[in-house]
Amino acid sequence: MLELRNPHSILAVLQRRPKAVKSLRVQSEQPGESWDRVLEAARGAGISVRVGGAEDRRGPRRDTERVGAGAAMVEPPSPLPLEAIFSTESARGLWLALDQIQDPQNLGALFRLAGFFGVSGIVLTKDRSAAVNATVCDVAAGGAEYVPFAVVANLAQALERAQQSSIWVL
Repeated sequence: MLELRNPHSILAVLQRRPKAVKSLRVQSEQPGESWDRVLEAARGAGISVRVGGAEDRRGPRRDTERVGAGAAMVEPPSPLPLEAIFSTESARGLWLALDQIQDPQNLGALFRLAGFFGVSGIVLTKDRSAAVNATVCDVAAGGAEYVPFAVVANLAQALERAQQSSIWVL
């Protein structure tokens, strides 16, 4: 499970994979405009929202716990098989092949940019690369929900498969 805290990333999960949202909580009844859209989408999907007051923030907290406007527990996005993403209609578009991106903040930023620019998908290497975790999804601000990705052991072989699927490799 991933704990997401960015309202944009939570909204994207609610729009794309509402069954992946296991719990949602906000600190107040009126958390702000971005969170209002999240609450509306959650209610539309039939997901209950726990509202916590100021007393929830005053008590002792664990070192890993952050205080914010809200959070959601969601199932992580799943990588697709390379063959599946290269065989889709959008396979002819622009792809990112990323080797050894170790910083989850950087990987999340790449997902966010890929979503904005309409990238067809991302190919990540399995070893020495950041996992698609809560940090990546929060920084991606929804991009990780809209851009399909595959995780491969050998990037050179993946690029060869792309060429065999009539995708240009630059």
